[in-house]
Amino acid sequence: MSQHVALYGFTRRKDGLRVSLRGIDQSRCFLYHIGGDTAAVVSLVDSKEFNSNLTRMVRHDEVVHEIFSKQVILPVKFPKVVSLKSLKKNFQEMDGDIAYVLRKIVYKEEYHVKVFLLDSGTSEMPSLYYNAFSRYILDHATQYRYKHYFPILTQEAKEAEFLHYAEQVVGNMSQSLTRHAAYWRAKSFCSERILLDSVFWIRRHRVPYFKEECQKLRTFYPNLRLSLLGPRPPYNFVKIDLKDEN
Repeated sequence: MSQHVALYGFTRRKDGLRVSLRGIDQSRCFLYHIGGDTAAVVSLVDSKEFNSNLTRMVRHDEVVHEIFSKQVILPVKFPKVVSLKSLKKNFQEMDGDIAYVLRKIVYKEEYHVKVFLLDSGTSEMPSLYYNAFSRYILDHATQYRYKHYFPILTQEAKEAEFLHYAEQVVGNMSQSLTRHAAYWRAKSFCSERILLDSVFWIRRHRVPYFKEECQKLRTFYPNLRLSLLGPRPPYNFVKIDLKDEN
């Protein structure tokens, strides 16, 4: 029997493993614990032949998301292969900290929101993309140096009106979405076509209201593309060093 395992994440031991699934290389997933409050979701691997190819990376993510659909999981970043001996030692040191984090996230889900400008090469008539803000700009065009329809940006206009437009749009969207969030972080102006790139933690009973708010923003800003991805587990352990000892 292999003494090394692929590690997918940590869950509450009292929850058990509510899904029956296979991990990388079709090895069955199971819980490993030492009697504390938390357990690791693992599957056996042959460490001598293990490498982090694309198929294994994809299966790792699928395992995490499938478990998260049924229970809370604190995922680790793939690839992470450790010996059972090492995992036991890390549990002795980290069980309390893992349990504390799981208690904080058990009622939260993470959603990723991105907002893009629509492609200017669309064949639709520009009038179909009007929203309240862009209509205001057009009606008061004499106040601006450049007169144009905003989503169809000229190179010169990007230096002035685009930032003015984007700042107000980002502010409005952020305020609308954060009303339903327990926590959020964002990077705005990631590129010339991405207005907002943000992550939100939503308490599960607030998820329907959050999604409704996203739909309202889609309706109000039809000249933008709002992408909503999730739910995802709201934590990962990329900064936690699980020391392996063969």
